[in-house]
Amino acid sequence: MDKKKSLYAIYKYDFHKAIQRTVMAEADGVDGRKYVKVAQTCFASLFDQNSIDNLAKINKKGEATRLPNDVMAKLGDIFIWRVNNSQIKEWWKRNGKDSKGIDKYEKEEIESNPYCNVLIDNRPGICLIAIEKSTAWGNKPDILRDMLLENFNRILADKFDLEMRIEARMNPTDIWEFVHDRLFSTE
Repeated sequence: MDKKKSLYAIYKYDFHKAIQRTVMAEADGVDGRKYVKVAQTCFASLFDQNSIDNLAKINKKGEATRLPNDVMAKLGDIFIWRVNNSQIKEWWKRNGKDSKGIDKYEKEEIESNPYCNVLIDNRPGICLIAIEKSTAWGNKPDILRDMLLENFNRILADKFDLEMRIEARMNPTDIWEFVHDRLFSTE
């Protein structure tokens, strides 16, 4: 895929005190009311390491699969983050010949970890997330957005008694046109 012509869906996010306190927040005596004013700083702290720990997707059976992810770059309050999916792919492998000399095959499974890019602008008053439209998530950025929202809310609720909302702002568009429009629309 030509990353120079990638399409991104744009989302706006904000924070609020968690509707229900988690066991971990309760045990640590964390009160979200005091963190709401610094919620963006709390959110930014999730990206302090090279990846976000325990990022997971839940399948239809309720089983969690940890997802590889990497914070690729940080420039002030702007993050470039790569989020991988976990997909089990079947493939057929030749496994010798039978007694008549005909090739035998056996099915094997392998984990594939396709990725897409997520751009986060966490500057005060901006709060935008751009999610790449990628085959890694079925060309549906909302699928990744929903998974990220569940994970961010779980992590933020445990650490800070906070939750966030992520709402769609723009359908997939060429990210560089969007950046150009944002930079030069104020002139």
